This record gives sequence, structure tokens and C-alpha cells, in this order.
Amino acid sequence: MNPLLEDKPFFYILVVRLLLSMLLIIFPSIFYPIIFVIFLIQLLFNIRNKLALSGADQMRTIILFGLSIMSLKSPSFFAVGILFIISQLYISYFFTGYNKLKSVLWRRGSALIWVLNSSLFGNDIIQKRLIRMGKNINRILCWGIILFQLLFPIFASNSVTVLYILAVGFLFHLSLAIISNLNDFFWTYASTYPLVYYFATEFKFYDSFSY
Repeated sequence: MNPLLEDKPFFYILVVRLLLSMLLIIFPSIFYPIIFVIFLIQLLFNIRNKLALSGADQMRTIILFGLSIMSLKSPSFFAVGILFIISQLYISYFFTGYNKLKSVLWRRGSALIWVLNSSLFGNDIIQKRLIRMGKNINRILCWGIILFQLLFPIFASNSVTVLYILAVGFLFHLSLAIISNLNDFFWTYASTYPLVYYFATEFKFYDSFSY
């Protein structure tokens, strides 16, 4: 597949992915035959850029694979695809929060200042404001992020609390996109939220496998 991964052919492949994605928005009825092609293009993207992949790229691959399973037009496969995406999303949130919980910097409330001082995700204006707010506010923010990520699977699985946790998640990822240029995380994780809501409010496990 090396010829496909060279600059010029790969540019056209990305153009094809963009066009297919636009078709899905304009003509959602053609979702099933197209989503698997987009998934294959995502695999090519991962192979070509494996040294520069982020958690957003990995989650996007998971989502596209799950949607490809759902596209097999069977109630059982539809349920398997949903469960696959939801379980991977929950694992992503929980273990990201767990790793933060193990970090002394996050527990002390100084992690955000260090992150905003980095070359990749830095933001001098926000960092200076956080420094002026003091240790207590920073500790609250750090622990708020930790608790959000650890508790997301619990609150997102409950039909009463799902909208609240999704609203927090939306604001969380939107803030990261604005402050630290983590745009991919916003679009990737937010794209799973309608499915999370459906899983918490409408999905019936036994009915999905009773056919």
C-alpha cells in the first residue's frame, strides 16, 4: 500500500474522505454503504501517521469501526456496534481520569498550569489567570476534571443524569478546543454523545439480541 501513502495520492484520498463525509450529511440515507469506506481511509491515515496519532485519532477509528458493524443491517450487529463504541468511550474516559488521579501534579492542583505552559497545548493568557486564581481554585479545577472522567460511565448510563454529564462533557471538550487547540477531541468525542444518550434512554439489551 506504499504508493497510496505517498503525498499526492494520499491527498486525493483525504479529498475523497471529505466528499464522502459531506454526502453523509446531505444524504443520510446512504450512510451504510459509505461508512465502511471512510473507516478504511481512516486506517490508511493511521498507518501513514502512526508516529503522530492522538487519543482523538484512536477514538475516531473506534467510532468508525463500530459504525461499520452497525451498518450490517441486523439488530444484533447494530447492538454490538453500539456496545463496542460505548464501552471504548467509557474506558477512555475512566482510565484517563484514573491516570490523572495517580499523578501528584493533578492531585495537588498544579497540572493545568504545567499543561498550559507546554509547547503543544500552551496558552500564556489562561495560564497567567490560573496562577492569579491561587492554589485552591486550581485544585478544584483539577479535581473537577478527574471526577468528571472517572464518573462519566456511571452518569452517562443513567437516563436521569445522562443529559447533565453530556452537557459537562460538551463544555469540557469545547474549552479544551478553545484554550489548547484540541479541536479533534471536541469533534470526535462530541460525535459519540447522541449515541450515549440513545444508549442510556432507548437501548434495550435483551430486545436487541432476541431476533
